[in-house]
Amino acid sequence: MQNCIGILSDTHGSLDARVLSVFREAKVSHILHAGDIGPLSLLARLETLAPVTAVLGNNDYNLSGAGISSRTRENIGGVRIEIVHDLKRTTFDGTKDVIVCGHTHRPINVVDPVSHTLIVNPGSVSRPRVAEGPSVALLDISVPDKPTAHIIYLDEYEAALNVSSNTDCR
Repeated sequence: MQNCIGILSDTHGSLDARVLSVFREAKVSHILHAGDIGPLSLLARLETLAPVTAVLGNNDYNLSGAGISSRTRENIGGVRIEIVHDLKRTTFDGTKDVIVCGHTHRPINVVDPVSHTLIVNPGSVSRPRVAEGPSVALLDISVPDKPTAHIIYLDEYEAALNVSSNTDCR
C-alpha cells in the first residue's frame, strides 16, 4: 500500500500540468479534491493517476446531480479523513484524524490544539491568494496515528518533493 495522498482544491476548471507531475512523482495512492472543481473532466484527468474522492465547493452548482456530496469521509490506511470545502462546515469532535478543506485559497497545515485533528488546506491550484503561488498538499499516512502533511508550492515543487528522507510521501 502506498502511504501518500495527493490533496488539491479550488481548481475552478484549471488543472496545472505540474499538479500531475507532483502527484506522479510522489506516487500518490489516492487524491482528495476539496471542492470548486470545475468540469467533471478535471476529475477524470486526476483519475488517470489514482482514485479520486471529491466534494462540491460553493462554485460547483453545475455539478449538482453528479453524485458528489458537499462533505464526505474516507478511511485510508487506518486514517479517518473528512473532506469538506469550507472548514466552517465541520466540527472538531475527535471523530476524524484529518480534515481536508479548501475555499480560502490559502494553504493551511496545522493541528487543532483541542481535538488534535490535522487540518490541511492545500491552497488553490488556479487562483492562489498567497505570494508563493499555486499549491497542493501531500498527506503522509505511513504512521497512521500521526499523519503529516506537506504544502507543495508548484513554482518550487522539484525541491519541495525532497521534504524529508524520513517520509514515504515523496
